[in-house]
Amino acid sequence: SIRTEDGTTAYYQIRSSVVRSRGGERAGSLLMLIDVTEQRLLQDQLKQLAYYDGLTRIYNRTHFIQQSKEILLQAHLQDQPASFILFDIDHFKQVNDTYGHETGDQVIVHMVTVCRQVITQDML
Repeated sequence: SIRTEDGTTAYYQIRSSVVRSRGGERAGSLLMLIDVTEQRLLQDQLKQLAYYDGLTRIYNRTHFIQQSKEILLQAHLQDQPASFILFDIDHFKQVNDTYGHETGDQVIVHMVTVCRQVITQDML
């Protein structure tokens, strides 16, 4: 990757080839820089969609389960403890039914924000 003058990042694939003369001797080298920025950004977007919830930007259910299995396996192999905290928002269906799904989404985002403020990196 290369940082551009405007502060964005551009991604390039580098390919090199030997250039040969008509007689087959090496005459030089050809170096190609292929701009793959758009492809890389699309891959990053797909990764976000595959692993993270679009509303909260936390792991989605599928990725959470996958990561949890890996953590439990590593803990078992290393004979170390592991724990997870799961919680439920009481009466959340009533929030959605009474105030609408947009308000329910705001409640979920608020809960994630509070958790991010309380749970520090050293707790993970």
